[in-house]
Amino acid sequence: MHLAEAKQQGQTALALAPANYLGLIIQAKGALAVAQARAGATRAANSLCEEAEKLAEPLHDPQLTGSTSLSCAEAMLAGPEPQRALETALHAEENFGRLGKKDSEWRALLIAALASSRLEKPDAHQYATKANDRLSELEQEWGSENYKRYLLRSDVAYFRNQLDRLLKLQT
Repeated sequence: MHLAEAKQQGQTALALAPANYLGLIIQAKGALAVAQARAGATRAANSLCEEAEKLAEPLHDPQLTGSTSLSCAEAMLAGPEPQRALETALHAEENFGRLGKKDSEWRALLIAALASSRLEKPDAHQYATKANDRLSELEQEWGSENYKRYLLRSDVAYFRNQLDRLLKLQT
C-alpha cells in the first residue's frame, strides 16, 4: 500500500468510526501514525501515538495495548527517537509474549533490533535472532501452507526483508 493511500484510509477510518468503537479508533490512530512517520511527518505521528496510547491505557486490554505499542514503536523508528522506539517495541513484545501472539511478537522484536542497531547497541543481534526464532515458530504452529501465505503478505514481506538484512549484517 502506498503511504498517501494509507494516510487517506486511516483518516477515513477515524472519521467513520463511531465513538463507541474505541478499539477501532485506537488502531486507526496507530496505523495513521505509521503512515505519517513514513511520510516524514514525525511530529504528527508522535501526536497520534500519544492519543492512541492515552485512549488504550484505561481499557486494560493487553492485545490492544500491544498493537498500539507496536504501531507507535514503528512510527518512532522512522523518526529521530530510536531509544523510545526500542523501549516501546520491548513493551509490545512483552505483551505479545504473554498472549502467545508470535505473529506480532516477532515484529516487535524486529523493531527492537532495528532500533538497537541505530543506537549501535550490541543487543541488536539478540533481538534479531529472537525475532527470527518467533517467525520460525509460526510455521510449526500454523503449518507450511498457512505460513507461506502469511509470508506473501506485503507488510510481512517488508518486515521479513528488514530482518534478513539485519541478520546478514550481523554475521
